Order: sequence, then C-alpha cells, then structure tokens
Amino acid sequence: MIWSCFSYYGRKNLVIMYGKNDAGRYCELLKDDLLPFAAVTHGENWTYQQDNASIHRSFYTKKWFTDNGVAFCRGLRIHQTSIPSKIYRIARSVYGNGRQYQDTVELFEAIVHCWQNIDHSILEILVGSMQRRCIAVLRKNGVRASN
Repeated sequence: MIWSCFSYYGRKNLVIMYGKNDAGRYCELLKDDLLPFAAVTHGENWTYQQDNASIHRSFYTKKWFTDNGVAFCRGLRIHQTSIPSKIYRIARSVYGNGRQYQDTVELFEAIVHCWQNIDHSILEILVGSMQRRCIAVLRKNGVRASN
C-alpha cells in the first residue's frame, strides 16, 4: 500500500507499506505519520477524509479515531467527490508514453518522484473545492457529483 496525506498547507511524503495491511497497521501509520503532520499544519482544528477501504471502515480504525480525538468524514467515497481526475494526473505521469518498470522498486521511485513534483497549487485547488464537492454528494444522497 502507498499512503500519504495532504492539506492546503502541504503534503506528507509517501509511505510505502509492504505486505498485508490491516486496521492495526493502518492505525500505526496514522499515529506515526498523520498525527505529526496534522499537528504541524493544523494544530487541533482539522478533519481527516479517507476513502471507504475496509481497513478505513473497521471498528478498530473508527475506535482509534475516537480514542485519539481525530474528527473524520464518514461515508463519503473519494470517487464520489471527483478526486480521481486529479489523481489520474499522477498515473499519467508515472505511465506516460507507455512507460514500463523493471520491478516494484523502480515503480515506487517513479511514484514518489511524481508525488513530490505535483505543483502545490493543484493541492490547494483540490482542498479549496472539497467542501463544495462533499456537499454536492450529500445532496444527491451519495451519488457522484459532477465537477
């Protein structure tokens, strides 16, 4: 699994987790990477949004959020808020011109390079539009909203 987070104020370096991932490992990642990032960029006033992967929806993860005082968005899927069109920019950069990789190490290096080189203005636009996107999805009872 490759994980990161971003906000209007910056982005976290990518974390590459090898092997099988479960809610326990995911919560350790959040403790080690998300909480310090959020403390530096937002102090105590922030909300975490994630997709609906099974480790994100687990009782263990939800309890971890509650126990650690982390506000999080429930029930919205990232694809419903049209984020993928922005994420596909990374994929196009990684696989542009039919690029193939010899192994996962080479692929991960390319992904890290692309992530580090995303212009910050793209992240600002994404974050700036997120409230509007989430409200539009909620108004449509969970149906994907248009851009």
